[in-house]
Amino acid sequence: MSTLHPYMAFEIDPQEWAFLIFANTAKEARRIAWYRCDFLDEFIDLRVRRMREHATYLMSLYDGGHVYIDSPPTCPVCETWGAPIRADGAGCEYCYGPDPAAASLIELTLRTSDDQDA
Repeated sequence: MSTLHPYMAFEIDPQEWAFLIFANTAKEARRIAWYRCDFLDEFIDLRVRRMREHATYLMSLYDGGHVYIDSPPTCPVCETWGAPIRADGAGCEYCYGPDPAAASLIELTLRTSDDQDA
């Protein structure tokens, strides 16, 4: 038996909508996505992409039963999914990077620019 991998299923633009699928191959992930998305009539360009970055985190979301997750946990800052959310809840690695010092610098810069705008 093959190992499950995390895949993102989407149509044309993953920023519009996407969901997480756990499958052995891309072909299997497309098949699952196709049947999962039967509620939409216009699936002409359904795509899947293997999520190699943060695969360990994404596989931790797999509960052993469902092979798809419609709404994976999203970042409270950038509202994307796929990267672990920081323990303090102030973003994820996509919007702040893995370095907490960099996140503090970004937060300080944002706060300073907000103060100047007021």
